[in-house]
Amino acid sequence: MRSEFTYTDGWHPTVNPSARMAVHHHRFVQLLDDHRGILNEVPRRKGGSTLRLTRFRSGVGVDAVDLPGTVPWVPWWLPASDAWAAGIVSGVYRAALDDPRPTVAEKVVYDRVRTRFDEGCAGSGGLTVGEVLHGVLDAEHRALDPDLPRLELVSLTRSPLRDIIAEALTDVPGGLEELLGKGARAQGRPLLGLGVATSPEGVPLNLRFRLSSRAMEVEPLDCDGTKRHRGKPRPVTTDEAADLIRHGRLVPGSRLMATAEVVMALGGRRVRHYGNTYGRLTEAAHHLGVAVDDLPAVFWPDDEDSWHYADLPSVGGGRYPLHLLDILTCSERARENVPHLITHSLRTGRPVRLEAKETLDASVSD
Repeated sequence: MRSEFTYTDGWHPTVNPSARMAVHHHRFVQLLDDHRGILNEVPRRKGGSTLRLTRFRSGVGVDAVDLPGTVPWVPWWLPASDAWAAGIVSGVYRAALDDPRPTVAEKVVYDRVRTRFDEGCAGSGGLTVGEVLHGVLDAEHRALDPDLPRLELVSLTRSPLRDIIAEALTDVPGGLEELLGKGARAQGRPLLGLGVATSPEGVPLNLRFRLSSRAMEVEPLDCDGTKRHRGKPRPVTTDEAADLIRHGRLVPGSRLMATAEVVMALGGRRVRHYGNTYGRLTEAAHHLGVAVDDLPAVFWPDDEDSWHYADLPSVGGGRYPLHLLDILTCSERARENVPHLITHSLRTGRPVRLEAKETLDASVSD
């Protein structure tokens, strides 16, 4: 039995990576002393599919304007060879290209990314939608900062970790459904989201726990708001869920992963988790009657594994992080300043607070 289990879900695919990406990559190697991990393909509602224009009010801040194209859920975990799934991501860039508001420079960048993504999907070789997009944008960031560590982030649907996770979920003391019921009752929630899956026909599915029936279930996930995929909820047993994981057809969300990791730790494995846990490791341990601090588990507090290397004041208040595609539209002088910003942020352990000049180029160049 392997004595160590490392799980990384600190990076999600996204159409325009934020300034967290560079710090994530550097900290990944620093904290884990490794270059291999899992790409987090569990979708967030309207997450990772929004392109924004950054417009500046000199001396005030950034006014971020959402472009059309955002979808409810992106099926990152589906094969990139699936034209419908890949088309959802391409559609975000196409909507931006059809909009009159982006500048010529912005459209050049959007079109380059869209073209490389489409080409990557055409020759994907078994990669997922998320893997292809991440590869394209990772290469764009590496051209901006050649010192960015090279990570091999793969989809859980293709990772050998699947068997270990599946085994842990079938070994939950008292049963997985009983544990999930404790969590649902404690939070007063009739439904708990657990992850995403794929039907034998390639339909994206939502996995959840229903308190009233004390059981897990799957139903089609309406990714793009078109109701293309329909169907009624279908019960799923723990053994069935475990088989889906083993066969690369279920990607557990943070709640299921936390449960699996606590069970592994109870069994003597040393567990390392890189990425936000949202308190769910602590919660799972509590419902299993142990304190997470007493387990051989290493994890970092939320948002301390990585952070944005630089941000700007926002017109609406707070701070707005730099984003990769916006930086790529800037002058050579501004782009050359990015590695220095990253180095400074890593040294100080916090974002560089930039001033809002008349443009992004001026703000980053200063």
